[in-house]
Amino acid sequence: MRVINVITIDDGKIKDLKSFGIFEGQSKDEVLKEAETEFIRIAKELGWDQSEHYCYNEEDMINEGYYESEYGTYPSVWLAWSEI
Repeated sequence: MRVINVITIDDGKIKDLKSFGIFEGQSKDEVLKEAETEFIRIAKELGWDQSEHYCYNEEDMINEGYYESEYGTYPSVWLAWSEI
């Protein structure tokens, strides 16, 4: 089974981990869209602004696979694939 993880890190420690499993017979696109939506939501919470970042749109941010804020303790969010 493949899993896409949305990992939030703050001050060098994992703050949150949300895993989205793609089970046999399940649409990969639906699960992937859900994980990407969560990733973008968290990036925006951490301060991602399309007009001020080199990733000018959500698709570019998803392709990058991570966002690190310049504020506070440099919190970040990552998209990471794994297999079970």
